[in-house]
Amino acid sequence: MLVRAKQHEGLLLILLLSMALLVAVFWSVRYGGPIMEGDATELTLAAEGIMRDGRLVNEESYSNGYGYQALLAFLSETTGLSVSRLQFVGSLWLGVIALVAYLVYREYLAEMRVAALAVILLLLHPDFIFYILRNSHERTTWTFGLLILWLWARSSQTRDLRLRLPMIAAFYLLLSAAIANNAYFSSTIVVTFLIAMLASAVLVRLVPLTSRTAWAGGFEKRMGYVFAIGFILLFVFTAYIYAPAESYYHTLVDIAKNMGEFLSGKESAASSETYGHIPAAWIHPTVYLTLTGFQWAILFSSLAAWLRDGWRLLRHGQSALSRTRLFLWLFYLGFGVQMGLSILSDLSGVLGSNLQVRLFAPLALVATPLAATWLGEIKRVPWAQTVTTRPVTYRAVTLVVCVALGAALLKVTNDPAVGNLWLFHSPGEQIAFDWVDTHLVGRNTWVDTWYHQIQIQQARKGVGWQPANNYRVGPPQEADRDQLSHILLTELTAWQANRTGISLPGVVDRNLVYDNGDARLYHRRPTTPFQK
Repeated sequence: MLVRAKQHEGLLLILLLSMALLVAVFWSVRYGGPIMEGDATELTLAAEGIMRDGRLVNEESYSNGYGYQALLAFLSETTGLSVSRLQFVGSLWLGVIALVAYLVYREYLAEMRVAALAVILLLLHPDFIFYILRNSHERTTWTFGLLILWLWARSSQTRDLRLRLPMIAAFYLLLSAAIANNAYFSSTIVVTFLIAMLASAVLVRLVPLTSRTAWAGGFEKRMGYVFAIGFILLFVFTAYIYAPAESYYHTLVDIAKNMGEFLSGKESAASSETYGHIPAAWIHPTVYLTLTGFQWAILFSSLAAWLRDGWRLLRHGQSALSRTRLFLWLFYLGFGVQMGLSILSDLSGVLGSNLQVRLFAPLALVATPLAATWLGEIKRVPWAQTVTTRPVTYRAVTLVVCVALGAALLKVTNDPAVGNLWLFHSPGEQIAFDWVDTHLVGRNTWVDTWYHQIQIQQARKGVGWQPANNYRVGPPQEADRDQLSHILLTELTAWQANRTGISLPGVVDRNLVYDNGDARLYHRRPTTPFQK
């Protein structure tokens, strides 16, 4: 039986790894490779800055941490591959995330089928896998976060000091690595332990007296140690180790200030900044809701499971749940509270009103295993266990997963069939931009409706690139149009502007001076003999 279970688990791992790699490969080949996004460009340049200057702190430094960029620089030096190439190949890291997530969920849920279901649900979250695929530090940040959760659960299962001490040491080393990767996101892990400790202290006073003895174990004190040591590590890192991370404290001050003004009524809600981009980014709001519908269904299932387990805890105490399930329940509360605060922060208009999107990833890590327990219980209802309905149930579940995976892939790649803000670019655009940057100097040149073309060139040219011209983006105003000496129009820019309803600069009164089929450059007609 043990051998058979091991074989079954091996097949599950192959399935999960295959699914994760399928998503990663689709991301890489959907547009033939040329796909770029803002933070990916920033981190690529930061890694190249480390290689150029030989210092962690340089002109290209990323403000919240250096760990991911330092890893890229190290791998580039040892393998000979460029940082851009490593970023491209790095999308395959999603497979590592899937395997680590299974390790963690297996520890917290005990049942391997439910753990495998949790990993599958995690891969159906487009707002999670996007940040792993887009060449961001979140690849390693949340890998460290998952391993931190695993070490916490595993070290809590043993009282043997010889086994526990190495796991505790590894726990704090991983926490230090996560902070070095990104101080801001790692602080959410530290705060989660604080919220979990406080919630446990309250909950232990609400359970029946006969069940309180089952709460013994002192894990609340250990959670307090995690918060205290984590706070010290954050302070030392931001104040003494990595100077650019001082912006973390300014960010916290801005969040507190804006939220205070919003709650006091001094400022109105920035709902247009928070959700107003959806009509412009997608062909229709209904399409966006459809693509993310499975994600919201998983989240609501996790909330239902959390409420169910909370009711059991109030009625029966910790004996209603295993210790690891109790930890999962507390961590869900910790990340959930921070998600609620991020919504208030976004309504106050701070940090570009996208904090709730960025904090979705850690919530998804603990929400999916809870949702898996909810779906696992539904699977055990009598009508799903009959000989006649079981095959139908499996086929229906497989179909739903395939549809949900397809929706997630459309969402994360901003596919032109459904999205308007495209992350890919064409070779013709690159060639045209290179021609402009080589043959023109000091000209006011319009290049795109948003900053995408600039970011592409920054990533292609590498660290140290100085634009030869003053490149402008966005809908041109009439006064600005008169100041533009050149206008670069590409086929993709025209299609995208047509989708989003953005006006392009007029070129009727301009001369066409360059055309490669994909892109055209227009020059303002000189009105005097001295104009160029």
